[in-house]
Amino acid sequence: MICATSIKQLPRFGISRIALACGVFDGLHIGHQKIVSTLIEHATKTDAIPVIMTFDPHPRKVLAPESPTHLILSRKHKLQLLKRLGIGVTVVIPFTPKLLKLKPEAFIAEMLRVDGLDITTFCVGTEWRFGHKGMGDTELLKQLEDKYQFRLIPVPELSTGKEKVSSTTVRQSIDKGDLTQVKKMLGRHYSIMGTVEFGKGIATSQLYCPTANIDCQNEVFPPNGIYAAEVQIDPENELPKRYFGVIYLGNSPTFVDRPPNKPYMEINIFDFNDDIYGQLIEVEFIQYIRGDEKFDTVDALKKQISIDVDAAKQVFAI
Repeated sequence: MICATSIKQLPRFGISRIALACGVFDGLHIGHQKIVSTLIEHATKTDAIPVIMTFDPHPRKVLAPESPTHLILSRKHKLQLLKRLGIGVTVVIPFTPKLLKLKPEAFIAEMLRVDGLDITTFCVGTEWRFGHKGMGDTELLKQLEDKYQFRLIPVPELSTGKEKVSSTTVRQSIDKGDLTQVKKMLGRHYSIMGTVEFGKGIATSQLYCPTANIDCQNEVFPPNGIYAAEVQIDPENELPKRYFGVIYLGNSPTFVDRPPNKPYMEINIFDFNDDIYGQLIEVEFIQYIRGDEKFDTVDALKKQISIDVDAAKQVFAI
């Protein structure tokens, strides 16, 4: 995937004609996916390359650092999911206080005015806002079509039942642990991507249940507990290896007195003994099994782990 930090860099890659979609795309839910599929459709019609423009950090982290939006996806995870949707070129704009202060038309001029680059189509969600205080909207973009020589394609929001699909509603459902609703809104199982790192060795040395400890870069988690999971090792590969397993997500209260800033996440992968330290891994949350709890003895925890593993295997009928 080509990943630039400014649309002005695209001609360096031999790109001269694009269809563009713009937004934060946190979660890449079914509404975002509709924008992406619409973009690809119009790129094909106009003989252009589909390009996604997004922002890092999330604008809310700049606008209100005291109450930032917690991210459903890490940057790497979002780019990987975009690649799976058929996007080969992304522009990840560093979002700065300067951008925050730009008036809407100045914001568009800063983002889109590039010598040697034709923008045939501009796809955004109908509720997308941009520029100072979010004053820019699709009505303004419609007025700018002729000036910037693009055709605006506003993509309506989607709903699941009575609830509109948005990154906010996805976050709320993840927080509540409503994996069924999350799956409806994402169009896939909720997943976390991270790097396998060294842990304290407790799972192997004391619990006799070896686990892969995952360094997670996302900021939203379902409730602490045990989950049946599917695992992709090396998810950036076109044919990643897939396995079943059981996730522990929690504060390790049996061994740790003070909760960490974010929960520990580790997974026991069934029938797996390979060394994957340092590798990228993606874990899909399939089914909740039980909550996190403190055990009086290590033996009591070991007995419960055996029950948890059996419960997860029953989910997959293995």
